[in-house]
Amino acid sequence: MTLEQFIRKNRRQIDMVIKRTSPKVKPLNDAERKVWILNERILLLWVEAQGVKISGELEGRYSYDSFLSRFVRGEEPSNQK
Repeated sequence: MTLEQFIRKNRRQIDMVIKRTSPKVKPLNDAERKVWILNERILLLWVEAQGVKISGELEGRYSYDSFLSRFVRGEEPSNQK
């Protein structure tokens, strides 16, 4: 199973975990869910436990504190450069 297939199959459960982690997060699309999965340890462990191959996904992943990650979490952008 690919990561995209996993996300399509488990959207509701993924969103529940994200809401528990960050209650203020706005509704997500699959690309944003992917960012969360690659940066949130509990989601990443779940994906790996299901046998989803993500080694290539991790090479280009966004860091957890990137602008996109903060945007997805519904946080204000950082002034750091």
